[in-house]
Amino acid sequence: QSYVEYLEGRSPKPHRTTIRNVHLAVEGLKAAGVTSLTSKAFPQQVGRWLRSMSLSHIRGTDAPAASTKRRYFSHVRALVNHAIRNGWMQRDPLAGVVKAPVATETAKEVFTLEEIRDIAAQQDVSNPRWVWVMLMTLSGLRRAEACALQWDDINWQARVIRVRKGKGNKRRTVYMMDELHDLLMGIGGPKAKSPRLGPVVEKKKGFGCDSWAAFRHVLKAAEVEADKGTDPTTGLPLRLSPHSCRHTFAALMLATGVDGSDLQMTMGHSADDLTKFYSQQRDLYRRQAGTWEPGQFQVMPRSKAASG
Repeated sequence: QSYVEYLEGRSPKPHRTTIRNVHLAVEGLKAAGVTSLTSKAFPQQVGRWLRSMSLSHIRGTDAPAASTKRRYFSHVRALVNHAIRNGWMQRDPLAGVVKAPVATETAKEVFTLEEIRDIAAQQDVSNPRWVWVMLMTLSGLRRAEACALQWDDINWQARVIRVRKGKGNKRRTVYMMDELHDLLMGIGGPKAKSPRLGPVVEKKKGFGCDSWAAFRHVLKAAEVEADKGTDPTTGLPLRLSPHSCRHTFAALMLATGVDGSDLQMTMGHSADDLTKFYSQQRDLYRRQAGTWEPGQFQVMPRSKAASG
């Protein structure tokens, strides 16, 4: 409770997800038998909690990914640091506890071209869920970036999106492909019946932006199955997630000939060259290139493309 009050004191409106995750971490520790942070058994109990972690609040997930375990461990680490700062603990009981390792390889599931067409065919511009998924798929924006996008972040003449606060508080510019430009122009651009202000993805009652439920709602409407089985090579589960929209954009751009280092700048990715990360997905789209429409999925503005 003291740590939650500390978070609230640092920010007038702390992120609700952070507070929720702190409580979930504490509940998980209690379920693992933790009764005191100063107990000699505390390090072993934390390690057991990480190994056996099961997050029932994540629908369909029995074994959380390593990144999820690292995130929850960081909340426990913050709790311990808070106790040390206040003089309630004299030593760091987590000094010898190893958090979940970084996964060296993950399954990057992407939409097939047919699935992209099925979702696009819904043309449900009044549904913020559909707009959110299409925005991520056709721009490579992260989930939170798409939710935070404002209409005045779009430069219609230059056909670019300005990401003002990306991952790590970094800014970047994203060129809009023709499909995304036409979609957004029709919804709230200068030529729309009623040009809009505020967020591109409207906040409506009963709609939680950046959620699994919103993503699955769109897939269900388009009759697209989220679960794809298991990767025969890595043994990892193949499951479409909101981040699959970003993977789809990256693979599409590489398939159309965009250089990997250029794509890295567009996506705000830490890797120098994304080609090696998405080679399998890129090749999937290249094999389906015969079904593409002329000029489909091009990020260069039409005026520049026409001039060479």
